[in-house]
Amino acid sequence: MAAEKGEKTQAALSLGLIYLHGNDRDIDNEKAKYWLTIAAENGEPRATYWLGVMHQYGFGYPKDINRARECYQKALNAGVKESQEKLDELK
Repeated sequence: MAAEKGEKTQAALSLGLIYLHGNDRDIDNEKAKYWLTIAAENGEPRATYWLGVMHQYGFGYPKDINRARECYQKALNAGVKESQEKLDELK
C-alpha cells in the first residue's frame, strides 16, 4: 500500500523483490518488473541492480546480456558493490 500511495523508493523496491523472489506469494515477474522500474526511476540503485538480474536471466524480459551489463554498471556507479560480481560474470 505504501508503494501505491507514492512512497516510491524503498517501498517499491521491497514490493518488487517480494514479487521477484515469491516470499510467501507466487512469483510474478511482471509485477516485479513494474515495481523495480518505479524504484529505479526514483533513484533506488538496488532496484537497477535487480533489473539487471532480470535481464541477465530472462525473468520478465527476454534474456539481454547487454541490457543487464548496463543496469549493473549504472548500479555500480551509484555504489551497489555487488554489481561488480555480476559484471565479472558477464565477461
